[in-house]
Amino acid sequence: MAKLETISQLDSYRDDITQRGDECETCVRICTTGCRAHGALEVRDALLEEIDGRGLKSRVEIRETGCHGFCTKAPVMAVDPDGIFYQEVSVEDVPDIVSKTLMNGKLVERLLYSDNGSSISQAAMVPFYKSQTKNVLRNCGQIDPKNIRHYIARDGYAALAKML
Repeated sequence: MAKLETISQLDSYRDDITQRGDECETCVRICTTGCRAHGALEVRDALLEEIDGRGLKSRVEIRETGCHGFCTKAPVMAVDPDGIFYQEVSVEDVPDIVSKTLMNGKLVERLLYSDNGSSISQAAMVPFYKSQTKNVLRNCGQIDPKNIRHYIARDGYAALAKML
């Protein structure tokens, strides 16, 4: 890609990214910062291998993200578009995540957050997250910080436009 030198070029590039949307129908967002100390990279590698082995590479994106904020439950991941939240994931959990969730849309109950005996599948409903409003770090855990396309497609666009 050529260097972007004007705001109109940035606008055009952002429009192209936005129109294409997510290239995969499912995105697994896994924290690879603090969760790294608890095996997140090994989980990521196992996911990539399992997805490749089942022929799902064109349908499922594995996105390495920054911290999701719930480090005591590391490694954590979210599965979009459904917003499923899994905690304390291990390499041994990967075949179930792929076969149950990614292939059949079913939950892996043992990986869900439990609150007074009730399982919670959505991060937004977990008490730890429920009353939080992220401002400065609102995209952390959502985007791959090494992928400029994620940044441009989100609200980082305004900051880039100011630099041109």
